[in-house]
Amino acid sequence: MDVAVGTTYTLGLVSLLLPPLAMAAHDRVNVDDGDVRDDDIALLEAVRRLADRTTVFCHAGAIHVPGTYRRLLTFAEDGVVEALPSRPGRTFHPKLWALRFTDGESVRHRLLVLSRNLTGDRSWDTVVQLEEDPVGVIDGAPAAAFLRRLPEMAVKDVTTARSAQVEDLADTLQRVRFATPAPFTRGELWPLGVGTDHDWPMPDNVGRPVVISPFLDQKTLNRVPARDSTYVSRPDTFDELGSAAFRGRRTLVLDPLAETTHFTEDEGSEGQGVDDEPGHGDTAQDTAPWEVRSGLHAKVLVWNYDGSGWWFVGSANATGAAFDGNVEFNVLLRGPQRSCGPQTLFPEEDRRGELTLSRILTPYATEEADPRPDPVQRVERDVAAFHAALATAGPQLVADKESEGRYDVRLAFTSDVPEDPGVTTVRPLSRSRTDARALGAEALWVDIGLADLTPFIAVMTEVTVDGADTPVRLECVLKAELVGVEHDRPAFILRTLLDSEDSVLRYLSFLLDEAGGSGWHLDGPADGERAEGSALPRPTYEDLALLETLVRAAGRGDESLTRVHSLMKDLRDNNGDSPVVSEQFLKVWEAVWAAVEPQRGGTR
Repeated sequence: MDVAVGTTYTLGLVSLLLPPLAMAAHDRVNVDDGDVRDDDIALLEAVRRLADRTTVFCHAGAIHVPGTYRRLLTFAEDGVVEALPSRPGRTFHPKLWALRFTDGESVRHRLLVLSRNLTGDRSWDTVVQLEEDPVGVIDGAPAAAFLRRLPEMAVKDVTTARSAQVEDLADTLQRVRFATPAPFTRGELWPLGVGTDHDWPMPDNVGRPVVISPFLDQKTLNRVPARDSTYVSRPDTFDELGSAAFRGRRTLVLDPLAETTHFTEDEGSEGQGVDDEPGHGDTAQDTAPWEVRSGLHAKVLVWNYDGSGWWFVGSANATGAAFDGNVEFNVLLRGPQRSCGPQTLFPEEDRRGELTLSRILTPYATEEADPRPDPVQRVERDVAAFHAALATAGPQLVADKESEGRYDVRLAFTSDVPEDPGVTTVRPLSRSRTDARALGAEALWVDIGLADLTPFIAVMTEVTVDGADTPVRLECVLKAELVGVEHDRPAFILRTLLDSEDSVLRYLSFLLDEAGGSGWHLDGPADGERAEGSALPRPTYEDLALLETLVRAAGRGDESLTRVHSLMKDLRDNNGDSPVVSEQFLKVWEAVWAAVEPQRGGTR
């Protein structure tokens, strides 16, 4: 994997670790169900290796607060970029991955156009995977133009290196063609909200339109022909609009048996913040009726027109905001009507054993004819906008050195803080909730260790709403600028994670792809203890047959030695010593690297 740029509305910080893990250690660690587990060594190396080539843009104020802070996030934090659309009140909402792979001589590209955020949510979503093909009919230029606009939307300056990566990926993507996924025969990329000419994709006189979206509004209903139309949404969305709005239209929801409530991300159960659009967040209750962490989250428009079946798939909800100012990314696909038309979603007879959409849906009837707006949604939108405004106010965590490796930290802003709509508290993400301070007061935290310094701030705002039984409480993470830290934090944290000879050994065995590399954990038993379920003791440096292993790696000319060199450099403390590295290994390593480095263009 050469470079990856992703976009999401909400971002789970634990899920932020999944892309590099999947790309660097897919054959070692099972991440199919979205959980970070199994091998901490694989995760640490994957993040260290690929974090500087992976950038994720997310909506400012829409990062989830995890249940626990993980120091591994230090290696990935530079790749998090908060963004906002140019139009006030709108949402940065695209879900896209642009990927470039290389074998050293040639490159290939892949695009993923999703409805799914980069979170641990268990919702029903869509993913369109587009692979580079010299004779493909989908032009990659719109994706290239979209990528070039991303740094402009960042609420803080993007580093020169990150901007250059995004621009370089856009340059190669500009000339790429992508194949259409079968059975479609034509396709077009549709970025929205970035100055393109794209607008509503569905013509006026279409046949059998199908609208699948967790959120709807009257403006969209007016755009879609009512005759033979089908809407798939959430019960609360239908109730808010009222049955009169859907007269003559078929309304469906997920069958309760198709709902999922299991979340893999280690995020707290309350105060997660807005999930999909302003106005759809969490309250002080354990769950909220509009919270989209499970159930339907896909956004699809399907219709017949001009003898073809058309699909519009991606991040855009069927709302006016999605097509009038939100930043979105979709793909428009066209294929034969018999295999791509709306009837393929709702066949008259399901084939035996085939899971079609109609098998997990059930009709829904709204009881009240008139709209039933939620009284707290306006407050939720105001709080979401307040959190986004805080992100643009230049938050800083200023660290004052108290003693060696210990700091006092205070929160400051480089511009005026917006008016608080309620009562807001803040804390560094590595501190407990009991360490939260009131926004606007002297927000100071004393005696924080270097390993617990983080630019991420947890923000919680609570607002009392007239007519509501419980207060609205929204929580998010903002990324501040960390000022005044003299030490190399990532190298220091690496040394805290690899703080014993045993842990260094396991990392080396992983890098050199030898026995024991994928079976040991950073929190495993001490030296001399037996691994659980194994009759063998832990391996030692001698077990690696180090000289033979290193010479073999040098003969292959692969990148494992460069990774070992990077590890050895980062394991040196401020005095240049490597206290947890065996002197025997250092002698062997220095001899091998002295022979290999000149061939790689380096000097001693």
